[in-house]
Amino acid sequence: MRYLAEETTHWPQFRGPGARGVAEGKKLPTTWSTTENVKWCVPVPGRGWSSPVIWGDKVFLSSAVSTGKEKAVKKGLYFGGNEEYPSPNQHRWMIYCFSFESGERLWELWEWK
Repeated sequence: MRYLAEETTHWPQFRGPGARGVAEGKKLPTTWSTTENVKWCVPVPGRGWSSPVIWGDKVFLSSAVSTGKEKAVKKGLYFGGNEEYPSPNQHRWMIYCFSFESGERLWELWEWK
């Protein structure tokens, strides 16, 4: 994340500003992995597949944390496609806020569903 263009202070949606999927700047990486060209990495409880939002010096992520055991994730669209029945478990819908520079969790917000 340290390579976000200096001119871009916000990454507000999937594929970034204007949904173009383009970040302009110097020294943007062309490769990355779990250890290469990554400034920080933090565990995030639950399951989530939304795009992170970057607003200034904060990174926002969403996740759903189940109260019970869930089926294993399968490869494919939406964690394996259509399910005949929804999960019987209660879920906590989470929003996490992290420091852009350090990855420190600054706060979390949740709602039971």
